[in-house]
Amino acid sequence: MGGVVALHEHQLPPGIAYHLLSVVPLVAVVGRQHRLRGAGVTDLGRLADERFLECVPDTGLRAQVDAAFDRARARRRGVCALRSAGDLASLAFEGIGVTVVPRPAADAIVPADHADCVLRLDDPQALQPLALVHRDPAPTSPAAQAFLRLALTRLPGRGAPELE
Repeated sequence: MGGVVALHEHQLPPGIAYHLLSVVPLVAVVGRQHRLRGAGVTDLGRLADERFLECVPDTGLRAQVDAAFDRARARRRGVCALRSAGDLASLAFEGIGVTVVPRPAADAIVPADHADCVLRLDDPQALQPLALVHRDPAPTSPAAQAFLRLALTRLPGRGAPELE
């Protein structure tokens, strides 16, 4: 995964299992009237003087965005910290500021006829892992076991896990 800041099994506390589901690119979201709308791609240095909307500290998204800005040797002016990538994308699309979120969050919020408000980042390492983390051994609740079995069955190359 290159420079993706992610949990690795050796970093997890005992009794926790980790399954990587996918890795998606991070993108910038700008408003309909923003000067970068339609640019297609941007570097994070071009966002340095913007009102930046970011995820709260101690989250995976915040760690990925911090790492991307560090690689770009750029600083940002955070004006708002929220928990939801969807909320960040919504506010940025409305012109409140700019943000960096996972591509699926941006695509879910920004209408297709405004897709030029979503900009690729020129950093190929700006990625967000999506993972499933659970107790190991598996949870004791039958509902949690059923959910876990279903989720893990859908992982590429995996069959239904033994949970009992």
